[in-house]
Amino acid sequence: MTKAHQLAYNHGTLPQTSEKQSPIWVIFAGLLGLLIAAVGIGYRRRA
Repeated sequence: MTKAHQLAYNHGTLPQTSEKQSPIWVIFAGLLGLLIAAVGIGYRRRA
């Protein structure tokens, strides 16, 4: 997962390499963030 995050950050900081794929990475990163947040909230509520 760390490599995927690094790739997403690289694409975000360097949109010149692939402007068409940049929004896809942004959306993917957002979904991953929401999933992580949901899991964190779930664990906090259960604990």
